Amino acid sequence: MLKKKGQQSGAQAAILIGIIAAILIAYILFLPPEEREELLEDGTGTASVSADEENITLLNATSMRLEYVGAAEYEHTIPNVYLSEKTEAEVIEAVNPFYIRNGWFDKKTENVTFYITDLKNTGNVGLSFEAPKAKGKLMISLNGVQVFEYEVSQLNVGPIELRNELLKEGENNLVFSVGGVGIKFWTTNEYSIEDLQVTGDIRDISQQESRNIFTITNDEYYNIESARLDFYPVCTQQAVGRLQVLLNNREVFSAVPDCESMNRQDIFTTELNPGKNTLVFKTDKGNYRIELIKVKTDLKDVKTYLDYFDINSTSYDEIVDGDKDVWLEINFVDDDEDKEAEINVNGHLAYLDQKTAVYRRNINTWVEEGARNYVEIKPKTVLKIVDLKVTMNDK
Repeated sequence: MLKKKGQQSGAQAAILIGIIAAILIAYILFLPPEEREELLEDGTGTASVSADEENITLLNATSMRLEYVGAAEYEHTIPNVYLSEKTEAEVIEAVNPFYIRNGWFDKKTENVTFYITDLKNTGNVGLSFEAPKAKGKLMISLNGVQVFEYEVSQLNVGPIELRNELLKEGENNLVFSVGGVGIKFWTTNEYSIEDLQVTGDIRDISQQESRNIFTITNDEYYNIESARLDFYPVCTQQAVGRLQVLLNNREVFSAVPDCESMNRQDIFTTELNPGKNTLVFKTDKGNYRIELIKVKTDLKDVKTYLDYFDINSTSYDEIVDGDKDVWLEINFVDDDEDKEAEINVNGHLAYLDQKTAVYRRNINTWVEEGARNYVEIKPKTVLKIVDLKVTMNDK
């Protein structure tokens, strides 16, 4: 009988598999004994040494930033501050002599303009002059409001009060005029005005404010946990006004302080800046001497890097026998900045001090058998770590 086509194909496949198996057996039998033993040592006949077994990663950490601040707290000392209220009488405007008159056939008035640059800090404004010739009723108006209407009977006139509510910041106008003569058409009322002055008490606010600058480093700023301002005010007058403290244009204190005692004010960390910080003391009344001014910052605990890795007994024996090497490698951001740190491997210390981006060290003699091997990094500058590895590989 003829065999079916499927039976013939199956027989041919079996013959081919048998031939391949025979060739493999012959190949293994003719291998050198040491190679044959290595190939068959796992009992499967297909064992091989992978690339991972030749280069084993024992520890791998990536993308770390280790901060360094150098101290648990910082204290920024500000020089003593002196604030004083100083008010002086000043001549706001001096006017040349002029003549005014009023008659049936002749009339003359005079406009006098003066300026006040800071009305808030100007007080007791007055007008004074001499009138060597005086006949009739003298009338004076300030910004359209009558402030004087009398017959002058003496040489020196004033001071005439110019009330603050009638004054303006900027330009102010005085109008001088003389009352009429009535039915006496043949006469003239007249005044000769000399040595006219507008005076006032001007408060110098430049002495009521003190501005100081202190600096906070980036390392300090990014690790601030809390901050406070200390100051000791001495009030040199019995009556003092509100003391205002501004930090970077933000009000952090506004009150009449406890004089001759230490005052403490907490500061929000958002009120501080990395780099330049401006501290302003100002008052609107009285004299202050402010001593022992300090801005203090308490910093967060800076954590070091610490992690563990395991070396089994087989690997440890290979390291001791000199067949394997263990390497610690740290790759930094390549920013050409100083990189300083204390490295501790199982109690063995090394100091890293470089600008280059790669640190690599053999740690064969530092490792131990077991799971309690550790690497600790204590930063001495800010460290921006791309990755940190402990690897084991063949020599």
